[in-house]
Amino acid sequence: MKSLLLAALLLITIDKASAQGQFAGAKTKPLIGKKFNNDRVLPGLPDYEYREATIASGDNDPEQFSVAVFQKGPTYVVIFTVNEDTTTDDYTVLDVLVIKQVKKTEAVKVLLCRRNKTSNIEIVAVTQPGKAEYSPASRAWRFNRDKRRFESASASGVDCMNEGDD
Repeated sequence: MKSLLLAALLLITIDKASAQGQFAGAKTKPLIGKKFNNDRVLPGLPDYEYREATIASGDNDPEQFSVAVFQKGPTYVVIFTVNEDTTTDDYTVLDVLVIKQVKKTEAVKVLLCRRNKTSNIEIVAVTQPGKAEYSPASRAWRFNRDKRRFESASASGVDCMNEGDD
């Protein structure tokens, strides 16, 4: 009985560990678990250009989540991080999302998306910005805070604000 319980716990642990980095490429997967304190310069992404970083949690949250976006040509890297001790500037990379083949006419959106007209800061999406206030997403993912990893998400019903787009 103890052997079965131990085996079940091991399988659950392996399943959770293997899900981390599910959308990270071979070059970016080693970033998971790394600590850093300047999200404009991220070790492991020397050829990527910093695009944006922003806080992804409320003022009263015990942990401070943030999301950062980097780009190299048509490939974008989105990292979700956490600062568990807000008295320091140390962030830990929780998971990495690599989005390939983003067209020049498209935009990667973080924190500005909604599902079925309800705001959802956990959604990362690719949209084709337009003149309307919101544009529909063609691809979408969700950062699951409880599991601390990116998950696939349907783009159906997802749209993102065009704020700041030309």
